[in-house]
Order: sequence, then structure tokens, then C-alpha cells
Amino acid sequence: MPPKAVKKDYGLADDAGLSLEPEPWMEYFEKKLRLLCKQTNIQPPSELVYTIKQVAETEDKERKGLPFEQLVITTQTQPEQLSSIFTVFMQLATPYIYLKKIVLKDIVLNEANVELMMNFLAKQKSVTSLTLNNNQLIPAAFRILFAELGRSGIINLKIVENPICNEVLVNAGVQIEKCAARALKAAQDQIADAIKVHKEELEKQAQLKTKPKKAKKQKGPEMWQMKPEDVFPSFYVFQTLQLEYCNIQRHHAAALSVFLSKAAPFLSALSLKGNQIGNEGLAAIGHAFEECADRYIGQSIPNEHPIERESYIGCRFIKLQQLDLTCNLIGGDEEEPFKQFGCGVMQAGNLKDISFSQNGIEKNLKWLITGFQKQVALTKVFVPDTCYLTEVQELMTILKTHKKKCDDVAKQLKKIQKDSKKKKPAAAV
Repeated sequence: MPPKAVKKDYGLADDAGLSLEPEPWMEYFEKKLRLLCKQTNIQPPSELVYTIKQVAETEDKERKGLPFEQLVITTQTQPEQLSSIFTVFMQLATPYIYLKKIVLKDIVLNEANVELMMNFLAKQKSVTSLTLNNNQLIPAAFRILFAELGRSGIINLKIVENPICNEVLVNAGVQIEKCAARALKAAQDQIADAIKVHKEELEKQAQLKTKPKKAKKQKGPEMWQMKPEDVFPSFYVFQTLQLEYCNIQRHHAAALSVFLSKAAPFLSALSLKGNQIGNEGLAAIGHAFEECADRYIGQSIPNEHPIERESYIGCRFIKLQQLDLTCNLIGGDEEEPFKQFGCGVMQAGNLKDISFSQNGIEKNLKWLITGFQKQVALTKVFVPDTCYLTEVQELMTILKTHKKKCDDVAKQLKKIQKDSKKKKPAAAV
């Protein structure tokens, strides 16, 4: 007989700290929300009540009563009622730390609502994924969204069917760059404060002529010993941006180039699926990679092992690893845009994965292969079924070679790291 499944221990408790089982806790949570709504004189948000009801009444015994991690807000909630959802959550005595994802679909978001939402996300750091689908966002609302993104815990931002103009694209790149700059400054300040405190402790010990306190054993260096690049990830978490079916067209190419040249060092994945960037947009992306790489000429990645520097080409400061260009009206008889993109890919030193699905590139794949062949980091390329078999086979051979080299580099680095741990420091004479 198989062992009985055990529900994950969420450590559920009421505001007084009394432990509760999942189902009683969800009942307690619903009553608390309704009481807060009554006290603030607002109607209980229908989407929130529905989500709680689903959790409480689910037939899945393993999920019954467990905290919900996703909240979907649709047309059932009027734009003016949106504030009640965020207000209720922010007034909870004990923060609801289980919420991971918010989806707003087919609900109009004006500037005030976007500002309220971003203030909420700045406090509700547990939310790491935000989807905005068909919200009639205007440039001013987009500006608030990207300007405040750095205050939140959002890792993945998905924007669907919200038309994007030149102004929005350029501003998004500028704001992502500013967000990263603020995060770097915060990391530097934290290290500087730690160094200051450490020096004061040493001076105090010298004056009192006491021996330094024995440091507690911990993994890795202390804060005062760290470098900004080590601390930066704790202040900057945004990684994935999906701008899908947002009506980004050929005439947005220049703005797209500006956006990507600024954002590429700070994003790990970008999806432009379902737009209409065409060959002009493809060339603009290649140009953006080259322009971005030019800004880092003469600089080297901190702590990068010589093996990595010798094995890979291009600018390793460009962090982008995945690029989805599915269904973008790319193709035709032009040669130059594809050569330009290939040259750009050679500069994108971490780019692993590109999708050209649902594009007519059968006549152009040979021009892409030239650039792809040199970028060792590139191990996956999705192309349409209409591409010529001989060229697809050539590309597959190239990518397999890249994959083997990347795997070999990873194995070497792992062995070096393992050997360094085994080495013991020489005894003091």
C-alpha cells in the first residue's frame, strides 16, 4: 500500500500565532478579509472571494484549504473596484506571503490604478510574476509601470495585447537601465556601510586592547568583504520580459534598438512573439547587440574564469539568454537584415536560445548560419518547417558542436571548483 500523501507544511497560523490546519486557516483568512472590508466600508472583491471559494471547495484533497498562489482579476472586477483588492491585502496584520502571481485580464488600467498596483507590489514582495492582458494601457501608465518595477519583487513581467509605441519602448529601456543603476548603488552603499561598521569595531578593539571576537562560521565572505556584483542580485531581481501581440511593427525598429541596447545587460529572456517587427526590426536587434557591446569594450566580467573568457566570444555583459521572435513577419528576399542580426548575435555572449517559428526565413537561413556558427553560447534555434533540409541539418550540426563545447566548459569549471574546495590552506609557520 503506497504511503499516505502529506500536505506541505505552510506553517499556517492566525495573527496571534496559533497554528492552524489548512482548511480552518482558509476559513479564518476569509473571515478576516470580510471584516477588513466591512471596517473600510468596501464590498468584498468578487474575484478574491471566488478564488478563496475555489480553494475551499476544490475536489483535490491535496490542495483543499491551502493558500492560493495566483490571483486572476478579470472583467468581473470594475476598474474602480480594483483598489479594494490591493487595499484589503495591504491592511492585513500578517502579510499574505503566499501570493506569487497576479493576472489582470480584460480590465482597463488607468494611471491611478497602475500606480496603486505598483505601490501594492512594492510591499507585497512575494509576488514575482505579473501578467497584464488587454488593459488599454496608455504611455503614461506604461511609464509608471516601468519606473516603479525596481521597487517590487517582480521577476517575470508579461504584457499581452497592449499596443506599444516608440515612446513606451524607449522609456522601458531607460527605466530598466535606471533600475539596475539604483540597485548597483544600493549594493555599493550596503557594502560601504558594512566596511564602516567593521572598521569601527576594529578601532574599538584596538583602543580597549581586546582580542577580536571569533567570527561565527558562515558560508562565503561577510558583507564588508563582498564586491558590488556579489550583492547586486539581492537588489535587482527583474529578469524576464514578454511583450507579446503588442503591435510592435517595422516602423518601431529604431525605438526597439534603443530599448534592447539598454535592457540587454539586465534581462535573461525577452519575448516579442506575435508582433510585426519584420526584417527592419530584426536588423535593429542585431544593431542593438553591437551598440551594447561597444559600451563594454575593454571591460571584463568580474570573477569570470579564464576558461570561460577563452571559450566564448562576444560581450558577456549582455545577459540575454533567450530571444523569442515567433510570428513576426520576418523573411523575404532581403539579405542585409539577416547578416546584421547574425553579426549582433556574435556580440551577445550569453545568448543560448532563439525562436524564429512562424516566420518565412527559408531563403535567409544561410545568412543567419554564418553568425550563429561563431557564437558558441548558442545551442538552440527554432526555425520553421519550410526551411531547406540541408541548411537545417548544417545548423543542427553547428548547435550540437556548441552544446558539446558548453558542456565541456561547465564540466571543467565544476572540477576546478570541486578541487579548490578540497585544497586546505597551508599551515602558518
